[in-house]
Amino acid sequence: MTMRTAFAAVAITAWLAPTTGNASPINYNITISGGAHECGDFRPLNVPCDAVVTGSMIVDSEGATFAEQLLAFSLQAAPELTFTLADTRWAGANNTLQFDESGALTGFSLPLIFYRPDTGPVPLTQYAVRLRADAQGGSYYFDGRGDSRSYNRCTGCVAISVSEPGVSWMLIPAVALTLVMAGRRRQLRVQTG
Repeated sequence: MTMRTAFAAVAITAWLAPTTGNASPINYNITISGGAHECGDFRPLNVPCDAVVTGSMIVDSEGATFAEQLLAFSLQAAPELTFTLADTRWAGANNTLQFDESGALTGFSLPLIFYRPDTGPVPLTQYAVRLRADAQGGSYYFDGRGDSRSYNRCTGCVAISVSEPGVSWMLIPAVALTLVMAGRRRQLRVQTG
């Protein structure tokens, strides 16, 4: 194998490595927007009925249990209220993450996430989120637990996407090294003797 072939192999391997399969853990973005909205007489924390809600989750498809698969979770339901992994209640088998054969997250169901006022800045009432993502667009339900007329909900509104850094960090040094070596090519001299 020549030096040029070796560097080309390193560059191709570095480029393909991050895209082959889905090495765990993976950071996913959650976006709640669009779909069909239904709202109660009041809005939890005055959040508009059709507000765009964003968050993220880090999952590991290689985990054996749900707790080993969901490593981090954050969802900003209101400017002053962000649900985190510490706010989740993992009781029951209703909490699920679905993966395809390559390990990519294809859907999830988090049916009950509580926010308790003694754990943060929001006073008085307890808030809850129910969140599901699937091929039909999933659903989102945000309510003020102290008042049955205070809720925001939507269907067909939940999207998940891989949080990508943009450029593969391995590709940059591999390409740079290939270019440097190509510029330093030495001509072979044939000696006769």
